[in-house]
Amino acid sequence: MNEKEINELKNSLLSKAVNVYTSLSEDDERAMNAISSEYKTFLDGAKTEREAVKRAIEISEKAGYKPYTFGQDLKVGDKLYYNNRGKQIFLFVIGTDDLEKGINISAAHID
Repeated sequence: MNEKEINELKNSLLSKAVNVYTSLSEDDERAMNAISSEYKTFLDGAKTEREAVKRAIEISEKAGYKPYTFGQDLKVGDKLYYNNRGKQIFLFVIGTDDLEKGINISAAHID
């Protein structure tokens, strides 16, 4: 194989690092910066899991979530959160379908 063929083979087989940032539109870049700024503000005020839970509750309540207590009657559309000893927070919305049809779960961790 000559040098040209080797380079062509390398280019076809090896992955190239692509920076998605360079392909963003101005609107996408503004949206990304807004989210990043909001997230940095959140992190500044949430250095521990307890601070993060406290801040998440504040944000959730502004979005219409209410505290959940065990045994509470639930109805479709309820937006609830459960604070587990100040170390974990669970947010959920009561859906319309029966549980037999399944549930959607999205999870993250604070640490």
